[in-house]
Amino acid sequence: MFLWAFGRKPSPDDLKAALDHVHKNEKTKKVAFENILWALLNTKEFVFNQ
Repeated sequence: MFLWAFGRKPSPDDLKAALDHVHKNEKTKKVAFENILWALLNTKEFVFNQ
């Protein structure tokens, strides 16, 4: 998702935060990934790079 949104791989901190969110929401992984995607699309990095 980071490659799609930003054109780069996630930093170690970004990756940890995303994986923590997914693992925290094991029962609803689809929703967890949707939340991450929406968060990426709403960042200043996405707005200014796209």
